[in-house]
Amino acid sequence: MDFILWLDADDIILEEDIKKFKQLKQDLTLDVDNVMLMYNVGFDANGTVTLSYFRERLSKRTNNSKWSEPVHE
Repeated sequence: MDFILWLDADDIILEEDIKKFKQLKQDLTLDVDNVMLMYNVGFDANGTVTLSYFRERLSKRTNNSKWSEPVHE
């Protein structure tokens, strides 16, 4: 395919976000190099998000992007 999706093994995609992602796949054009999506990384005891930021989640395959940082584990 034209894009590579980056996910961690423990990532969870919420039901409402699956619908948005499917729509994004339909609308995405090849003039886009990367897609930044919200990445929730901190949660309180109730599961409420306390820290989030945008991360690259889709990268155009033809750009030959390489991961250069160590894994967070």
